Amino acid sequence: MALETGLRSAEISSLQVADLELAEGAESLTVRARHAKNRRDALLPLRADTAALLAEQVRGRHPNAKLFDLPKGWRAAEMLREDLERAGIASEDEQGRVNDFHSLRHTFASLLARANVAPRIAQALMRHSDPRLTLGVYSHLGADDERRALEVLPSYRPQRPKAPAEDERVRRTGTHATSFSCRISYREGVPQRAVPCGTMAVVGPEGCTRGDSNPQPSVPKTDALSS
Repeated sequence: MALETGLRSAEISSLQVADLELAEGAESLTVRARHAKNRRDALLPLRADTAALLAEQVRGRHPNAKLFDLPKGWRAAEMLREDLERAGIASEDEQGRVNDFHSLRHTFASLLARANVAPRIAQALMRHSDPRLTLGVYSHLGADDERRALEVLPSYRPQRPKAPAEDERVRRTGTHATSFSCRISYREGVPQRAVPCGTMAVVGPEGCTRGDSNPQPSVPKTDALSS
């Protein structure tokens, strides 16, 4: 709940079943002004899957019942510290940053920033009066986030023009195996008949040979038209 809403421990412990709205498409919870730090009512959206889990938890319970069955004087910081120890997670990292319950609120803001949520929306979800508090204090980004941000920029590297496709090159040069040739068919040195352009497929040495860019009669060197 803290990671997905940014709620403080006192706000979480104050929630009642009646503060939930579980209708599809309107999943949300209300933080009452008397329990909020800024003393204002707040309507916060909930993820649909989180709302489904909460619906199972509150089924059959009185509207005025506590949303979470927490002991009086619940010590959230101690609870989290014990959970971290059992999970083998250090309570402090190499940079001296502390893993306490309030850090979950920092994590919530940082996840919103990494997801490129608009600052104005992040500010509203964090319920801050000043966006500088949301962006400058609670949102923590690193070098990896900056690197990923550069990936969305267009590339300015020159692109070589693509070579024409084989079919296009063949179409332009007329050297495809099924191209047409306009030439005279010769048999034993005697011209047989003229074949109009574009009417006869070039199929091989019998009749017309395969076309090329400068077709020539297929006659032996010893033969001549004058003979």
